[in-house]
Amino acid sequence: MLALATFAANAAHDLASPIQTMQLLADELDTTAPAAQELKHQLQRCQQIVQQLRSDAGSLREENRPAPLCQQTEQAVSRWLNSRPEICLSIERHVQAEDFSLDDSQGFTAALLNILDNAADASLANNNSQLALQLSLKGEGLTLQVRDFGEGLSDNRLAELGKLPQQSEQGLGIGQFLANMSIERLGGSVRRQNAGNGTVTLISMPRQHNEQTK
Repeated sequence: MLALATFAANAAHDLASPIQTMQLLADELDTTAPAAQELKHQLQRCQQIVQQLRSDAGSLREENRPAPLCQQTEQAVSRWLNSRPEICLSIERHVQAEDFSLDDSQGFTAALLNILDNAADASLANNNSQLALQLSLKGEGLTLQVRDFGEGLSDNRLAELGKLPQQSEQGLGIGQFLANMSIERLGGSVRRQNAGNGTVTLISMPRQHNEQTK
């Protein structure tokens, strides 16, 4: 159920911005052609999001079996990029061990996509479309670093984000809280820190004891 809640938070977050934009542009349709073009673009994005939600729902109905975590993570990030064409994501990979399975890899990737959405919006709010992802697969497990290029966070906000369910206009506080809970429930951890211009989110998922490494 927690994974489903995370998917719901993702949906609320993804749909908030385009729907709000369409509402603002609706009154201008009779006067400006660019507004009509922008509305069309947002509608296309909504369709992509709905299509992805349908795919996710279908996956949840399938038999829940362990899947290679690193592989599934990269596939999820690739799908996420299709729904966020305005983002320029750089990916750095360090694979030094064999991939391993996680009982609820879908819950993990849903939480990761929520974190990526939050980071992307932070960059865009600072007039920057860049985002950086570092993926490292080692003997001890999988670690991810998500860096945005936003304005950064205050010390108080940094300490609270993801630890307390905070209400906001776009649902970011609740979404980050659910993302943290999903990852921690699976035995992982989430930490956040300021890094010059922006924030870095550090995600660690240790390898299960019964997994063999090379």
